[in-house]
Amino acid sequence: MKTYVFIIILFCFFCIPTNIFAGSDTKSDHYTKADTGITNPNIVVEATVHDIQYTTNSKGTSPLIGKTVTVTAVVTYTELSGYVIADQVGGPWSGVYVCDRYHRPEIGDKLFIEGDVVEYHNLTEIKNVTQYKVVSKSNSVPKTIITAVDFPTEAYEGVLVSITNITVSDQKVNNFNWQIQDSSGSCLVGHDSYRVLYRYIPKTGNTLDAVNGVGWQFNKSRKIQPRDDEDFVGRDVIEYALKGMVITPTGPQSNWYVHILDDDIAAVTNISPSGIKIIDTKGIIFPGLIDAHNHPSWNSFPTLMFHDSKFGHRDEWGNSDEYSDWKGKRNIVKKYSSVDENNKGTISKYAEVLELMSGCIIIQGNYSGVEYAHPDAMLFNVEQYPSKIFADVFPCKMRTYEIEELKKKIEGGAVNAVLIHLCEGPDATSHFQFVTWKNFGLFTKETVIIHGTPLVSNDFAEMAAVGAKLIWAPMSNMKLYNETTNVKLADQLGIVIGLSPDWTPSGCYNLLEELGYAWQLNQTQFSNYFTAKQMCDMVTVNNAISCGIDNRYGKIAVGYNAGFCVISGDQNNPYMALIKARPKDVKLTIIDGIPRYGDRALIEAIGMTGEVVNVCGRAKMLNIAFEHPFLNYSQETFKDIRNHLRTAHGTLTTNSTSGYIEIEELQFIGFDLFQE
Repeated sequence: MKTYVFIIILFCFFCIPTNIFAGSDTKSDHYTKADTGITNPNIVVEATVHDIQYTTNSKGTSPLIGKTVTVTAVVTYTELSGYVIADQVGGPWSGVYVCDRYHRPEIGDKLFIEGDVVEYHNLTEIKNVTQYKVVSKSNSVPKTIITAVDFPTEAYEGVLVSITNITVSDQKVNNFNWQIQDSSGSCLVGHDSYRVLYRYIPKTGNTLDAVNGVGWQFNKSRKIQPRDDEDFVGRDVIEYALKGMVITPTGPQSNWYVHILDDDIAAVTNISPSGIKIIDTKGIIFPGLIDAHNHPSWNSFPTLMFHDSKFGHRDEWGNSDEYSDWKGKRNIVKKYSSVDENNKGTISKYAEVLELMSGCIIIQGNYSGVEYAHPDAMLFNVEQYPSKIFADVFPCKMRTYEIEELKKKIEGGAVNAVLIHLCEGPDATSHFQFVTWKNFGLFTKETVIIHGTPLVSNDFAEMAAVGAKLIWAPMSNMKLYNETTNVKLADQLGIVIGLSPDWTPSGCYNLLEELGYAWQLNQTQFSNYFTAKQMCDMVTVNNAISCGIDNRYGKIAVGYNAGFCVISGDQNNPYMALIKARPKDVKLTIIDGIPRYGDRALIEAIGMTGEVVNVCGRAKMLNIAFEHPFLNYSQETFKDIRNHLRTAHGTLTTNSTSGYIEIEELQFIGFDLFQE
């Protein structure tokens, strides 16, 4: 709905490593002969990475520039536009960047590839990959131990290195780098805004045992690029255990323990872990809920009237005068000075708070705003690396080159979930979108249809045959169309079904509200077909599967992410307890091991703090404000965010050309609008 947005951010369209060029808007995927030195790309040379990189040339130019090479090497780093491969022995001259946005290997994959050797602003790359094969997995490359003064040399470009016994000498050198020093001197560390915003927050004066990463070079600038938080050796790591009824993949387990170490689940057991803090929640511990489809930047507004419903398809209400008038009001709020959604993400952050209060840890629809996409800033925005999602609001308007790009990314493994608004509304116009998508040649197991309102048995059978998934947004469907997707039939034909609120103007305020509404429809329209457990799976494991992240999220198991929704309620019927739960019943929302919302006593017992808020008459705590050198507004509290929005909404009036907009539709969604 609402906005035509591609998940593959601008940087992904250019064959250069995005973290090097962060902040540049003049990049190009087209190399000139002067850039590359390619003279005869038909000559194929079998080479090692060392062969490609080692040079005595004062400019660092590869001796194989202009050649097409085949190389077998191990992946040591990945990002949206490519990856780094290295000779398995490691050492100087052992790593090189591969410009390849169509494949997304895992670190440790040994690859056989063929491509052209080029130079771009002193960075040696392999591009135009024509052969790609994963030879084996789970390989390792030793880190090369260097000093800070060793680093600014050509020999360590692309090499997996480690600098030990360091101090953060400058937490922010510029918008994309910070600085470390050891006894020999100093060097830069890349913040990497466009690949992954690691949770570690550099502070001047902090010490670490080591900083690991790959060496980057662009022009005369060189830096270390860490791959994830594990590359900051010696950082503070949280460790504790939750006690309660644990909802495991095999069912509820009373008085069990979940051992949390950093952002991982280290153990799920009936034996109390020794030597660590035990937090007795006296509650029901679910995996963190996942909102697989939303439009958060619209969610400071309450439900709209949509006076002309029932509609036949989304363009009918989308093109209405009423909706046009309302969008104008929304733009006033977006651009209000203290809201400044484009830079501060104020509305998006507020929307994430609404979901935090429901035990939600992941949201789709907040695309790439750094201020809310940072992993310390509440929810995991699933469009961000390392997810492999492509999402589109108007997929049937995709152009031919866009279709072909997406096909290549699906075939190469760079995309594993294609979330598309499709068939929203019950009429024939809406249904024809299903035919259009199939005709694109994109109807595969990666397809995730959001809505699918008019689909019938033959359509669902085709979806099941290819392994496509479905995201159900029942309240929005009923509000706009007075009909909803036949999820009973979809389930009977074997389709994985997820559940989402869509957005507040026609859907629920958060996942718990939507889950409760879906349960009502289950009873009234679908003859109580779904069990309580099946409904709860829709907001946990099924949504994880739909987003292509079920190897890390959606269940409480060893090695999975330490994200949880802990609720009070009847432990004799825990799944029904989740369906009945509302924000006042959420005892803890834990994201990456950090409590972000819940009961003050539990959050403080874990060792955190925050601001106290009143939620439906209950005192709760939000832990969302923090200081970060690379984020300008992370220190804003929930009170700040709420006041900015309340002030902006207070400037709105009801004058409109449609004559439909009423003052209630322009209110700010304060907590008073969703009391019991």
